Amino acid sequence: MFRSGFFTSDSWTINGDGFAIGNKAEGSDFLAKIMHKILGDGAAEVTTAGFQVVKKTGLTCTVKPFFVCKNGYIAWNTEDTDITFTSSASEQVFYVGVRLDLASNEYTDDSAAAYATFVSATDVASAKITITANAVTLTDGMIEDLRYDTAYCGQIDEYRERSLALIAELEDALASLIAGGVPAHAPNHHAGGSDALAPADIGAAASTHKSNHAYGGSDVLAPANIGPYGVAELDENGNVDVSQFNYEVTTHSSSFAVTADDVKYKIHRISTNAVTVTINADICAAGTTLLFPVTTGSIIFAAAAGVDLRKVGGFGSAASTALARALYLGNNVWIISGCTA
Repeated sequence: MFRSGFFTSDSWTINGDGFAIGNKAEGSDFLAKIMHKILGDGAAEVTTAGFQVVKKTGLTCTVKPFFVCKNGYIAWNTEDTDITFTSSASEQVFYVGVRLDLASNEYTDDSAAAYATFVSATDVASAKITITANAVTLTDGMIEDLRYDTAYCGQIDEYRERSLALIAELEDALASLIAGGVPAHAPNHHAGGSDALAPADIGAAASTHKSNHAYGGSDVLAPANIGPYGVAELDENGNVDVSQFNYEVTTHSSSFAVTADDVKYKIHRISTNAVTVTINADICAAGTTLLFPVTTGSIIFAAAAGVDLRKVGGFGSAASTALARALYLGNNVWIISGCTA
């Protein structure tokens, strides 16, 4: 049978309740079909806790205010509803929600109620409550929230539906990414590819995934290969992971000059008497510190052309097991300190 709209009537009467009735008026079933088409089945999120079931005291739970639609028929409550259960010697399972009477298209209770079974054709359930044998108090663990489970309830709020759809898309995208594998050193890779870039392709100022890792691999580089501006990687607490710094040690048994190639040796062990250490110009970056432990013998520092050595104490270190330090301030100025004579 063809059915026309509500607003095409050409004659009107007034019913016993004082409402206007057109000659092309439709019954509640037609309106319900439209509402069901628009809203679907489920609960609108009236508030953050809309239609939520929470424990109260003893075996009593509270159902928060709700707006529920089933088959286009609406159940609406603006107040809390309390439901009290009775203890039993055996486990009990209840579904808390509303039930539509299909014969009358009215809800069977004035508000939310507890049902021993769930009937998908007539029910909208917001929680499943499992009461253990001989229980006298409801716990949070007994209440399973079903509001976002479309098999039992589901949300008819448009924005929540869209949000859930976006979250589902994000989860799918992440699952695909994880399944495909993430390159170990992604920042060093060409866009869309897995081939590792050489340092020259990255740029002198760029830092790699881990500044002391070889590009495209996990092998730890010596400090000389990191460069003076390498960036240290922090641990999960924001602290510098000291294990990434490999301080190479070299031993000297005669006088020598410190050049740019020698800076990689942060520790220069002196093992003979009267060793003169000459520091050349322009060999490293400001902030570089070199250590000179004297296991046996002695050490004296000398400045090459253009280098300014500023001492704390004298330049000599005569005692065994002494330790001298050379700190570069920049502009070829060094501070010599430590156990010096």
